[in-house]
Amino acid sequence: MPHEHIQPREIDDTDFIILGLLGEGGSKTVFDAIINGKRRALAIPNSIDDPDTQAEKWNSVLQEPENAKLLSELGLLTVPEYEIITTTINGQELPALSMTPFSDLPFRVFDSKDGTQTYTHGPLSHIEHFSDISSCITGFGADIATLTQSGIVLSRDSISFAALPDGSMRLFFYDLQNMTINDDSVNEDDLRGDYSKLVVYMLDNIFDYQQLMRFEEQGYDFHERMNLSQKLQAIAKRMI
Repeated sequence: MPHEHIQPREIDDTDFIILGLLGEGGSKTVFDAIINGKRRALAIPNSIDDPDTQAEKWNSVLQEPENAKLLSELGLLTVPEYEIITTTINGQELPALSMTPFSDLPFRVFDSKDGTQTYTHGPLSHIEHFSDISSCITGFGADIATLTQSGIVLSRDSISFAALPDGSMRLFFYDLQNMTINDDSVNEDDLRGDYSKLVVYMLDNIFDYQQLMRFEEQGYDFHERMNLSQKLQAIAKRMI
């Protein structure tokens, strides 16, 4: 797929091929690419900002490999392979990120920001009544416990969902440029509660449409979502 901001050329003396566009966000554009004969996701700076803003955002993005390494060492699910490489874009050399594509991971990733991905069917479509959602959130609780114990603060954009081959669910962490380590100014209980509420809120985007409508007819409202987030918070606290 051609793109006005990047053309197939040499990256560090290695031929690469752009196969298509995987996605665009506030800080980067990600391509499906072949580099050194290997399928990779290639991220470059987006083109919507002025040069100074783009440079500032991209410097943050280049922290992702180190942030992902830390999360992986803690047993959390994230992109396993990152590499900073040099690309030539419109005649200018820029650092880019070469990453393991989601398609090569041993589980399916569901973007918590994109409800269209699961409009007709999602990883939790087997749940008939909202009261059974709590049976599927144990893995989320374990991940929240790890985050809070380690003092890791992530934004909503960094958290998605992973459906494992055994049918269980975990959190998946990506877009880690805004990740910070708690400097003791954030209360651990508050952080655990914030993550629990956020995850329950984001679950709406991985229910299929008919399922979500059914849940709401069954009474899955703000109050029930708060009850579910409290259950998730309790699970996370028990795992400390």
